Amino acid sequence: MHACVINSEPIVRLLFGHDCSISSPILSTNPTVTTEKEKVVRQKNVRTLFLTNQSSSSSSGIGEDEGSTRNSANEDASDPGEDDGDGEADETSEAENANVDVADSGLIDARSSKTVVGDEREHFSPEISPICLRSKLDLSKTLLQPASRNQNKKVVKNFLHFMISPCGWENTMLLKAICSGTPQVIAMINKSPDRSSDRTYMTPMIAAKNANQEKMCQKMGELCGIRPLKIERAIRKVDSLRSCYDFDSDYQKFIEKDVAARREANRERQNKEKRLPHSLSGYRNTGEICEFKKSSTGESILFKVLMTKTDVCVGRYGFHNYYRMELIQRKNGNLFILFTHWGRIGDKGQYQKTPFSSREEGIKEFCSIFRSKSGNEFDDVENFIAKPQKYHLFTNESDRMYGLSGLNIDLKAAAKYVDQSKTDPIYAMVKDISDIDHLRRRGYYASTSGCMNVPFGSVSRRNLLDALEILKKIRVLVQEKNELLQRTGANADLMQVLQKIWDANNEFYKLVPVEGFETMSITLIEDEYTIDRYTEEIDSLMNMEVAGRIVMGAAEQGSTVDPILYIRDVLETEITLVDSESLISQQILQYIANSDEYVKVHAIFSVTSFASETSFNRKGRNVSNHRYLWHGTMASNLLSILKLGLTISPRNVRLTGEAFGKGIYFADVFAKSKNYCSASASNINYMLLCEVALGKMLFSRYDSGSVVPDCDTFKVMGMKIPNPNYDITLDDGVVMPLGRLIDVKYPSERKYNLSHNAEYVVRDSSHVTLRYIVAYS
Repeated sequence: MHACVINSEPIVRLLFGHDCSISSPILSTNPTVTTEKEKVVRQKNVRTLFLTNQSSSSSSGIGEDEGSTRNSANEDASDPGEDDGDGEADETSEAENANVDVADSGLIDARSSKTVVGDEREHFSPEISPICLRSKLDLSKTLLQPASRNQNKKVVKNFLHFMISPCGWENTMLLKAICSGTPQVIAMINKSPDRSSDRTYMTPMIAAKNANQEKMCQKMGELCGIRPLKIERAIRKVDSLRSCYDFDSDYQKFIEKDVAARREANRERQNKEKRLPHSLSGYRNTGEICEFKKSSTGESILFKVLMTKTDVCVGRYGFHNYYRMELIQRKNGNLFILFTHWGRIGDKGQYQKTPFSSREEGIKEFCSIFRSKSGNEFDDVENFIAKPQKYHLFTNESDRMYGLSGLNIDLKAAAKYVDQSKTDPIYAMVKDISDIDHLRRRGYYASTSGCMNVPFGSVSRRNLLDALEILKKIRVLVQEKNELLQRTGANADLMQVLQKIWDANNEFYKLVPVEGFETMSITLIEDEYTIDRYTEEIDSLMNMEVAGRIVMGAAEQGSTVDPILYIRDVLETEITLVDSESLISQQILQYIANSDEYVKVHAIFSVTSFASETSFNRKGRNVSNHRYLWHGTMASNLLSILKLGLTISPRNVRLTGEAFGKGIYFADVFAKSKNYCSASASNINYMLLCEVALGKMLFSRYDSGSVVPDCDTFKVMGMKIPNPNYDITLDDGVVMPLGRLIDVKYPSERKYNLSHNAEYVVRDSSHVTLRYIVAYS
């Protein structure tokens, strides 16, 4: 009977009618009968409480005839965007600014006719219980009598225990309503029924603590006038997940052997390519560059130079210029052409071809121009000294010439490779997300879709991190340059800043081997927009870099272990297939179907990542307000995410969904996060379901990216939200919103460009841990 009263909505609705608004305390043996006139008078001071049924909300319309008392939020009203004092942020506390429509919520303040959302509820009178009976059933005996006894006939549970389990609704509103004016019920919260020191009896408050129900513990403590019990979340031990392989060492071995082999095989071809004239000369196929002499290392020194110069005197904003010279000899002839090519870096520029009938004349003119432009003698070019106001010699690193984009990686050709994907779904998933061809295509697209063209596997994580630091340095220099441009007579200082910007560009392009750098057909990084674009692309490359190192390590060890099993071990992540008939599986499917009924779910995997869990245990575990939220990502990013956990992007721009500032983005609507997923090689999408410790939250209708440091999570309110009446707290203490989407109405006097669905921007990556991966199409 107790379980029915507390957990069965139709029965509660039958007992507690919303058409009656006043009653005597619940424990009164003779419920007060009031006239219609009295009802009207007292309705101003007492709220009607009733429960809704999720299934009926879609057919009959919630709130027109019945509503809901059950809500997952806290009881007391709080200011919008502020912590309500119980250690956790109330995500629906902005009732004054954002109200759920009456027709959707069913929660109505009878005194002001104002729609109430979430936790903004009035305080009840201590003398009057707001629950009234629709039937003639007297609940006094039902509520006070033991609900369950053990073999020794000792009380095991009272009816309050059934508010904790089996359904984790954390219905603090119903708890308060039942306890109002009924001290006998309040006494049942934290005392043994026989008033003895029975240590075997678990009080409802202890049961709430053990079930990790923060809101119920908080409310029970308030009702009893004592300090609520502190929730202590279990620590997941992950030491056993450490890999037995050193994939960084394996990666280094692989790339050194591969590059060395191709360097030797391509040496003759590379020497020939060095002597090919520039395409604009017109002699690409009919001429070759003249050789000057051999260097001390035996390398050929050619009559071929590329020089750069920063010149503040050319144009209002200054120029970073290049000057190219090549002395070309036409094949099978004695015609020599001096090709000169100049312009602003990144532009096609201008060029000139001057013919000479003898080699000596061509060399003389070449050396004369070189001396004029650089202040150095070409005879001593190996000891070049950069001089002020002159062109500087641009030297190219030889390692860039070996074409790392052609790395020979074929996991399926490994000696120990045995395809188990048909019998092992976890093996199939790891194989799918580590497909070499897909990673290579994704890496190529990530770099060529913007301003960079970096081959897959051609740059290390250390170089990328250093490149990010250089971009930060350039950003400061650009701001300094813009300030100097507003001043008169600052040419000397401006010249120094422009030179520093070019030097930083030079450092950047040496770290990140962008195609086109040798020919100066590159984008000069000298404004905020370009810096943002490069920062974003480096972030994508960092994800690809982790994947590249892992698969190259697997290729190196392919003769001793199956490459897919190697990758699975190196990820240091426990992955298990969730039974499709299990309760958690059905809850996740309901969470999905509430916003997208047409998704075909292939599998749900439970995941525990060593890196993610270690970080979460250290900090996020002790933060309040844990929720299961969605995070969409590309399949090509999964290797990096499983290995390192979700990390905050180093950028703070709005090019890939970061419209609300820096952080990790989540949603409580599957269809919202689905927009950020992209399929794998086998056309499967992977969605992450994460445990997120929201902590202190700041709410906003819409924001252009301003960062508010004094909060853990920045929540952007949406026009549609999961019905909070159906939030459920699982056994691990994490709330899963299982309500269907409902419309939210905001005050007409405040017009905002609202997000369609809410977004959660988490400022600290240690507040996030991976829990499930949903494979779908």
